[in-house]
Amino acid sequence: MAKETMKAKIERLEQEKKADLERIMQLNQEILAMQEAADRDFENSTYKVQLEQQLATQADKAKLFESRFEQKSETNKELRNKIDELNSENKQLKAEISLLNEKAAQKAHNERNAGRKAKINEKLIAEMQMMRTRGMTIQAIQKETGLSYGLVQKYCKMVKN
Repeated sequence: MAKETMKAKIERLEQEKKADLERIMQLNQEILAMQEAADRDFENSTYKVQLEQQLATQADKAKLFESRFEQKSETNKELRNKIDELNSENKQLKAEISLLNEKAAQKAHNERNAGRKAKINEKLIAEMQMMRTRGMTIQAIQKETGLSYGLVQKYCKMVKN
């Protein structure tokens, strides 16, 4: 085989390049034709119809959920407003209760003087305790005050403690 000259080699390579480019263009045209055929087939396919039906169903569900969300949102707003109203009412009632408690604390215990009258006052208790510390017996204190033995003993024990 004879040695190929540079010029011949370049021409051969250019022809091969040209043939390859023509083959690439032919393959690209075949690909486009196949894509168009696939698109036409898909347009007429039952699979596309099923997908469209599913898409429509999903769109309907989305609308339904959106309307439910709006309804729930309105309900939540109403409930929040009701909670705020109840909280403010609760604060007012607590304020009223504290005022009533203050008024009740200001009233004297047994302000009408109802019930059993006390036989002993602070002055008498102090006198009994002084008598006991001076050495008087419980019986002597009882006779002098006119109170029962147990009552005198009770108030005199308070001195020792």
